[in-house]
Amino acid sequence: SSGITNGNLSNATFHDPNQMVFDSNGNMFLKEAGNTNAIRKITPQGTVTTFAGAEQTNQNGFVNGNGTNARFGGGSRGLAIDGNNNLYAPDYANHVIRKITPSADVTTYAGTGAQCTTYGQSVLSGTLTSTVFCSLQSNLAFDSNGNLFVLDGRVIRKMTPSGDVSTFAGGTAEGDQDGTGADATFNAPWDLALDSNDNLFVIDQGNHKIKKVTPAGVVTTFAGNGSPGSQNGTGVNAQFSSPVGIAIDANDNIFVSDTQNHRIRKITPAGVVTTYAGSTQGYQN
Repeated sequence: SSGITNGNLSNATFHDPNQMVFDSNGNMFLKEAGNTNAIRKITPQGTVTTFAGAEQTNQNGFVNGNGTNARFGGGSRGLAIDGNNNLYAPDYANHVIRKITPSADVTTYAGTGAQCTTYGQSVLSGTLTSTVFCSLQSNLAFDSNGNLFVLDGRVIRKMTPSGDVSTFAGGTAEGDQDGTGADATFNAPWDLALDSNDNLFVIDQGNHKIKKVTPAGVVTTFAGNGSPGSQNGTGVNAQFSSPVGIAIDANDNIFVSDTQNHRIRKITPAGVVTTYAGSTQGYQN
């Protein structure tokens, strides 16, 4: 394909649709990835437009500007929205986080544009303009106080509304250690989401677990026993196999994309894990 096309729901085309968020007016914003790195907008009436970024393939870059004049780097999949309808997207290839206003002005929100040279830089405190990222992962999320959390390699970084950046949880070593702050370790953390009490839930893919991080930075294993499998159960009696995505509903139920099991799993606030949808690999409504 030469790119993406706009129109209505039935004739618009998408290249590699990924993360989606809604603004307060009911507009859906969707992050394209792959060879066409753009943010698409779908109105409640079903009109599809390119909100920011390139509409043609292989036009990656690091260009701030308005709407389709801006360019994003490749490999960028995440998207979040704040209380003022500003969008935020991790820009993996450019090692920054980009901000897109409701009028489609794209700027660099955090990061210098340089990649870290050691994992030790991912646990350093700093400011939005001085912070060096190591490996920005797929998603980010805001808590009720306006703090932004983002996965950077094996570490969860926290950015306050005043612009301070610090390590919230996770150390530079790969592992499976519960604990507080940098004393905890993850193995390929992949996605995160917040519940109504500002607890972070993290897909710890390499450990086949769902980890919980309290607002105080205390990390515990919420679900999964660490061995790949599809067993339902409560807490550490359940099993997952290379989960990748997470979302939380208004009742604080957690939904997990359990890729190797070809299923969507549901976890209640009490930690009870069940299969919500799917059974075997396939494509069947």
